[in-house]
Amino acid sequence: MARKIVERYRIEGCLVAQAPLCVGGLGGDVDVDLALARNGQGQLYVPGTSFAGPMREWVRRALKADEEQCLFGFQEDDQGFASRLLVEDAVIVCDQELIEVRDGVGIDRRFGSAANQAKYDRAALPKGTNIPLNMTLEIPFGKTGESIKGCLRALIQAMKDARLGFGAARTRGLGKVKLEGIKIHREGWFCKPDVLEVLRNGGKPLEHVDDIGGIECKLDEPARLEIGIKWEPVGPVMVKAEAAGTAVDMLPLVGRTSDKDEYALVLPGSGIKGALRTQAERIVRTVLGMEAPKEFLEQVNVPLIEYLFGAARPEKGNKAKDEQNNSSITIHQLAYC
Repeated sequence: MARKIVERYRIEGCLVAQAPLCVGGLGGDVDVDLALARNGQGQLYVPGTSFAGPMREWVRRALKADEEQCLFGFQEDDQGFASRLLVEDAVIVCDQELIEVRDGVGIDRRFGSAANQAKYDRAALPKGTNIPLNMTLEIPFGKTGESIKGCLRALIQAMKDARLGFGAARTRGLGKVKLEGIKIHREGWFCKPDVLEVLRNGGKPLEHVDDIGGIECKLDEPARLEIGIKWEPVGPVMVKAEAAGTAVDMLPLVGRTSDKDEYALVLPGSGIKGALRTQAERIVRTVLGMEAPKEFLEQVNVPLIEYLFGAARPEKGNKAKDEQNNSSITIHQLAYC
């Protein structure tokens, strides 16, 4: 049975990648372990679920649990309803030669070298990639509908302020995007004039996000401390690129710095975060008099560290455990020279 709605809002815009973006798919590339997602036509794309998941996570953290369920739905036993926010898949036009490859490696804490079977690489869309965003929100009647509209306005503003990240490795410098060129159309389905407007003109365009209306949402985001560091290396610094050179065996990592095909040397967030985590583990082990175990997965289980840098998720489906295991620190990549 179709549910009753009084309004529907169609939101279109462009998510501009402020950093490389990695949304993985199955197979499709023999050169990397984690390939980019492709649809049935072989086109690069971002699934709607990869948008909806981070959006729901932000609403849960910044707003109320009730608003999260009103917007994205819920299911408990035989009760619940589907999400009122529908997010479409986004096909991406990107030159194959611009796709970046990022290495990932686990460091053995005892020897300081790559751990056994802990080396992988992933493909990533470059900074400056334009990702089309298309969403539709169905509004029910009454106070619930007004609350949902207010939640939508808060969510759109968060994406315009680049406070949401998408894809993998979001705490290691990837996935930061900014919403630009937003267009909003309102479709009224409660009275005859509104329905005729939808049938004749596709709805009414809104000039501003605030024109959506609704109840003002009170944000309750966790406190955040931002630290800016001016790096001045005292010696040579190099992060190895995946590809080998013709004259030398190792090349430095470079990345796209804008949508104008400008490139620079890159110090990735994963490298900075890994160095900070290693030093933090060394401090804790020294204080507690701990020795690093032989097995790599046991080496990373250090008291206090998981609260800062995250941990593995052995308990699938445990929301409280998942939130505890999320990294509290996000490191953005640096471009230099």
